[in-house]
Amino acid sequence: SNPLVRSDKSVYILAFDGESGEFIDGVKLANYINVRRFRTITHADGSEAMYVFVGSEMHSSAHPNHLLRWVGSPEAPFKGAGNDIGFEIVGDLGNAGSGVELIEFEGRFVLTTWGSETVPAGLYQTSPFPDGGFTPEQPASFGKIFDAADFDPDPVIARSWLIGALEEFNGYIYWGAMFPNGQGFQQLVMDSPSLLFGAREAIIKAHRSTHLFRTDLRDKNKPKTELLYGKEKLWAYNGQWTEQTNLLGARPVFGDAGFGPFFNDYSWTMGKYRDSMYLGTFAVSRGMLAIRDETDCQLSCFVLRTLSEHATLAKEVPGFDLYRFDSTDQPAVAVTLDGFGNPANNGVRNAMVVGDDLYIGSSTYSNIDADQGGWELFKLTAPPLKRVAD
Repeated sequence: SNPLVRSDKSVYILAFDGESGEFIDGVKLANYINVRRFRTITHADGSEAMYVFVGSEMHSSAHPNHLLRWVGSPEAPFKGAGNDIGFEIVGDLGNAGSGVELIEFEGRFVLTTWGSETVPAGLYQTSPFPDGGFTPEQPASFGKIFDAADFDPDPVIARSWLIGALEEFNGYIYWGAMFPNGQGFQQLVMDSPSLLFGAREAIIKAHRSTHLFRTDLRDKNKPKTELLYGKEKLWAYNGQWTEQTNLLGARPVFGDAGFGPFFNDYSWTMGKYRDSMYLGTFAVSRGMLAIRDETDCQLSCFVLRTLSEHATLAKEVPGFDLYRFDSTDQPAVAVTLDGFGNPANNGVRNAMVVGDDLYIGSSTYSNIDADQGGWELFKLTAPPLKRVAD
């Protein structure tokens, strides 16, 4: 029997030979819909283990959100510890919602979450690694460092936040937020249905462009979080709309939410390369322009079209943004603001250093356009980047 199966939702994990690239086997892990980063850790006793978070839906605590440890072998990747999965549960986020990104930092995992119905999305850290790593007998426990309700003055909109990309850079933890499909408005309407009578105003004021934060964990008892890009004041609703200072009382150190553009919704991917840190966004500007041009978006059309009409007030450059941080005391430098010339490149989906090169993979709205369709792969050896595959 599969100890992780509780429903018909699932993710798939595939194993390939690291040298030949040959496919070995795959496994279906039921009851999960989200899986992001695998991390291999060398423990204090010299042993190594690979960990991964598997999670449920956005803003859901109805399904489990687990930290898994691989217990298979190269010969039998999905066998071990008496199960046909090849993984053991070594941590449970409970009602904190889905774990998303994770990094190792000073003997712990630091992770971001998507939150649940009752717990806002946030930044967490685990208990220290045991000498042999986390096991079912010595599982990880999780402590909150910061969450959206510590920042957003509207407690209902705070529940719409998702926290995504995460990276350590020069001793600090950088992390960003995600706001898809007008979710702030949707959260508000569930709490205050009368807002439907003033929906156009509410859709715009409940919208949040991506924010970027930096947390100093050197003092474990008093973590310090700064706002690097974001809003000093945000609209909040309590029977009427008022503009309120964020709960950190912080002005952004470097710039506005979304790095300027209104429709930079997501700080999606971060990665270090050659003493710098790169950050790629998910930008919905081209999609919003298509909606404004009467593309059918069915049930959510009214919310999205209202946001798209607001795009005339913002900088509209279709295609993802890619930024580079060269130090902790300087703002980001733009590497591209238009998806490297392809407006269908809506996001930086992944980044990985291989040898001396940084590879960047895009996501896209399009798959059949002869010139712009399909995701793209870029390689950075020295600026500028060049496209190496379509």
